Amino acid sequence: VRIALEYLADYVDLVSERAAIQVVFAMCMTGTVGDHSRLLRFLFRKIGAGTAWEKQRVRVFQIWMSQLLQFPWLDCRLKRRCIETGLRAWCLHRRGYGCPHPEEVREISELLDVMRIKHQSFVHVKDTAYELDLVIGDRKAALLVSSETARNTLTPVGGTLLQIKHLQDRGWRCLVIPLRAWRRLPPAPSPVRQQYLQALLDALSTKGVRRAD
Repeated sequence: VRIALEYLADYVDLVSERAAIQVVFAMCMTGTVGDHSRLLRFLFRKIGAGTAWEKQRVRVFQIWMSQLLQFPWLDCRLKRRCIETGLRAWCLHRRGYGCPHPEEVREISELLDVMRIKHQSFVHVKDTAYELDLVIGDRKAALLVSSETARNTLTPVGGTLLQIKHLQDRGWRCLVIPLRAWRRLPPAPSPVRQQYLQALLDALSTKGVRRAD
């Protein structure tokens, strides 16, 4: 990534607005904004300068959130119309301000109760726009239900991957429950869903920073 960004810096004038959005989003996900502040500034100024941003409204809003959380020191700001339109698109994409899949989160919460696992549902993360689906125990460990996963590997992509990056920067350890995978698991009385959750809990229990309530 570093080599690619250094190469791109020499040709920044040729980068389109659409490409600038994609590159800045990638820089946010990989945490390289601080290492390439000059390139970031040039690319950031292209966002909203044309009309290409209108087809990537959610991405643009996610970039704005990234600026608040990752690089508030940047002296460029997105245009107000980009932020307001992006916010509406982001809310539609997530089906509201909070958790995008509340029904599945309630299902999982009920199973965790049966398993006698201490947890909280729908927990807001201070100074962010994020709400954690399920926080496990008294540590910064959470489960997120997401439909933004790779088709073959079911690993998080897009906005979910960016959200995990933002949460990791604040000490959270998060694992994703792919929505498609969860829905395919047979419900009770089959033990499969409980076994799946237990495997995730075992992975989460290895590390975690204690929460400061």
